[in-house]
Amino acid sequence: MSSAHRSPTLKDIAARVGISESAASLALSGKPGVSDQTRQNVLAVAEEMGWTPNHAARVLSGGRSETIGLVFSRSAEDVGSETFFLQFLTGLQEALSTRGYGLLSQTANSPEEEIAIYRKWKRANRVDGVVLLDLKTDDPRPQTLFDIGLPALIAGGTDPRELLPEIAARDSEAMQGIIEFLQDKGHQNIAYICGDTTLAHIARRAQKFQEHCKVPAAIFPTDFSAEQGAASTEAALQTEPTAIIYDNEVLAMSGMATLHNQQKRVPDDVSIVVWEEPAMADLMMPPLTTLSRKAFELGRTSGEALLEFIDTKTTKRVWLPAPKVVDRESVKNLA
Repeated sequence: MSSAHRSPTLKDIAARVGISESAASLALSGKPGVSDQTRQNVLAVAEEMGWTPNHAARVLSGGRSETIGLVFSRSAEDVGSETFFLQFLTGLQEALSTRGYGLLSQTANSPEEEIAIYRKWKRANRVDGVVLLDLKTDDPRPQTLFDIGLPALIAGGTDPRELLPEIAARDSEAMQGIIEFLQDKGHQNIAYICGDTTLAHIARRAQKFQEHCKVPAAIFPTDFSAEQGAASTEAALQTEPTAIIYDNEVLAMSGMATLHNQQKRVPDDVSIVVWEEPAMADLMMPPLTTLSRKAFELGRTSGEALLEFIDTKTTKRVWLPAPKVVDRESVKNLA
């Protein structure tokens, strides 16, 4: 292959500048051992020659992979059907791309399988850090990641051990805001169709709901599926609620279909509030009352904070603002 079509190498850069390959390597990697002037000369020549580092060689030598990992302990179908995950991933990708980082995502069927993936990634130096979602009430993942030395950030949750940096959501405050909103409109008999209560953020929401409504029998846990959303809506109707809170749009859509089949009108017979904010909330019939959750911002902030943690090793908890209720036509004023 002629030199005109060959990718420039570290040896080529060193020869152009008139230094050793080891000195050129130190300059390009940002490590000490060369003068500032030499470093500037090397970087200028590297840019002029169109040089890019060999990714595989850098990783094998213990350098950064410039990749962040994310494991979903849900099916790919569930992830793809929820607006939250799509917006979160978009925000995360934006934060990573500004630093030239990529995202490696994978699904797992259990916490044990997820932890096995983390151990594999760590051994292979496959990722520089990971983002944790859906923290459970007694979750082994933060301790495991701390023990194996793989940088990680908890997105949307809080770990009482404070082992890892966190972008924490104010789930309790948000639930209180929904309850007060509904009660101000005259709703007292409220049902809550939620997700898996072993998830820490769902448990916090359910606890706050029970504290304010005093009706624990009106909490209906699900696996976030449309099938369980429909079944839970049928069960909730036995308590004769005037309003139902749904944890996401999948549960809400299946619930609305069930209400229609039961000849219940929204909001005349039953009012609805959805925890997430679907992109088409304004165009639904009726337009849906939702929370102003910013999943994109959570993803972007999580990416930025994880990269900062990788650079500085500084652990901190950042609280997101509590989301507000967006009042639309799916809630009737009974007051």
